[in-house]
This record gives sequence, structure tokens and C-alpha cells, in this order.
Amino acid sequence: MKTTTITNSKLFQSIITMCIFIVFGVAQNTLSIEVGDGAIDVLYNSDADIGGFQFTVEGATVTGASGGDSGANGFMLSCNSTMCLGFSMTGEVIPAGSGTLVVVAANITGDVSLSGIVVSDATGTALDFTYDGGDVYGCMDMDACNYNADATEDDGSCALDDCSGECGGSAVEDECGECGGDGSSCATSTIDILYNTTTDIGGFQFNIDGATVTGASGGDATSNGFMISSSATTVLGFSLTGGTIPAGNGVLVQVEVQGDASSACLSAVVLSDPIGVAIENEVIDCFTISQVEIILGCLDDTACNYDENATEDDGNCTYAEENYDCEGNCIAGEDCAGVCGG
Repeated sequence: MKTTTITNSKLFQSIITMCIFIVFGVAQNTLSIEVGDGAIDVLYNSDADIGGFQFTVEGATVTGASGGDSGANGFMLSCNSTMCLGFSMTGEVIPAGSGTLVVVAANITGDVSLSGIVVSDATGTALDFTYDGGDVYGCMDMDACNYNADATEDDGSCALDDCSGECGGSAVEDECGECGGDGSSCATSTIDILYNTTTDIGGFQFNIDGATVTGASGGDATSNGFMISSSATTVLGFSLTGGTIPAGNGVLVQVEVQGDASSACLSAVVLSDPIGVAIENEVIDCFTISQVEIILGCLDDTACNYDENATEDDGNCTYAEENYDCEGNCIAGEDCAGVCGG
């Protein structure tokens, strides 16, 4: 039993040792750096002896290289302004393990890193080396709009697109569903539609531009028994009993609108008198319907009786005779017989 116990114990230790070797024993071959004042320590981690190396320095101007385990093992070091090379003329190697490969003297000009890394073993066979730049901080949430696939450490910067599609933006939808809106696009307000006429009103119709009509009521239209109906753009009022809105001025009707009331305005206004004859009108300041008085007269400014105040032609324009003006004066000259234009 004792022998069995010892054998089992050794077997268990072997398994543990193997697991440790699997997890920790296979080291990744890397070069990394520690940047100081005018110096860059190039560090290595290798699972094989190093017989030579080469790398390019980014973000600095190299002025030389020395020391480290390269110097301790008799490596020859050679650098230009961007690249360093190390090897042994006598077959020496840097033993597998980790430490400082070499110390590079340099003028730091930016973010320092290594590229173009080539490392070989004692027989000149290339070793698979990578540059370890340390933790890369960034957003690691794949659902974020600023997800960084190269990040190894989350920096808490993850953001989402706002309603306008801007990553990390602050725009939100208002209660009207409008991105970045202030709620005014669906706010409701009441507009008083005013009138000023010298003729009784038997019916009316108008459009509202710039806002959405949600209802209409009140005013002198309701006071005089008018039936009022509306759509999203149009308001209509008339009487089924022959009622009228007496000539004068006041609030014709109150219209409820959704949107910016300051952008609303009347258009396509139709007024009629009690027998259905159209009342000429104009819109003043967007919300006042004012009757336009009809003045009959001649509208042809070449006629002798042209009336500049007329608003409607009465068909009675008169014109001067040929060769005469409107006062009957000859304007073509008389011949020897006294004939105008002869």
C-alpha cells in the first residue's frame, strides 16, 4: 500500500507539473520596450537561445546601442538612425529566458514602438517573435459604435450612436419623435382667425399652411350657428339654417393647430355672402381676412377714362380718335386743307 501511495503521489505531481508547463511553460517570444530620457530599454522574452536580432525603432531617432544581455554575451551591435542589428562573431548566444536585450540611445520624437523584428537562433533559424506594446486601451463592447478590436483593456469610453447617428452624440428624440427636437413640432396651440368685412358672411373656407390643423370651433361662426368642419389643412364653415355672420370685425373662428404656430399662415381663402356670391378678400398678417371693396371702372391705362382706383373693369373704357388725343386735339398735324393727319 505504501508503494502504491508513493506511486500515485508521483503521478499526481507529474500531472500538476505538466499542467504548469502547458499553461506557463510555453512563453510567447516577444520584444517590448521601456522608454526613458534619451534611452530605450529593449526587453526580450524567448523560449530559445538568441543568436542574432534586428529591429526598427519607430517614433525616435537612434544614435547608438549598447549593454543589456547583448553586451554581456559579446554581441556586436550596429545601428543607423532607425534600425539596430545585433549578432555574435564567435557564435555566442543570449540564453533563452527574459531580460534586457539592449539599451538603445535615441532622441524621442513621438510614440515609440518596434517594427520589422527579426530574431534567429544559434543556427540562423528564424524565431517567431512579436512586438508586445503592452495593454491597448479602448472600448471592448462590440455593440458600441467606438468598439476597438485591438483593445486589450477597456477604458470605459464605450459609446452608442445618438438618434442622428453621431457616435457618442447627445441628440435625443423629443416627445414628438423628432431627433434633437424641442417638442414644438407636436405642441398644440390656438390661433384666432380674424375678419373685417362690410358684407354679411354666409360661408367661408381657408387653408392653414405651416402647421397641422387638429380642430376648429368658437368665434362668431359658432355664435351664429355655423357648422364648422376641418381636415389637417382646411377649415370650412357654413350655416344649414341660413344664418350669417353680420358685417363688421371680430374673431371668425378659433383654429387648433399642431406645430409651430408662428410659422402658420392662411391661404386659399374663400368668403361668400348669404346668397353664395364670392366676397373679394385679402389676408393681412397671416390671420386676418379683410374684405376688398370692389370699385368698378376702366382698368386700361391707355384709355381716356382709365381709373387708377378701380379694382374691377366695368367694360366702358373709351379711347381717343385716330390722330387726336383724349381732349380732341390734333396730334398728327393738319394739311393745307385743314384736315388732321391729311
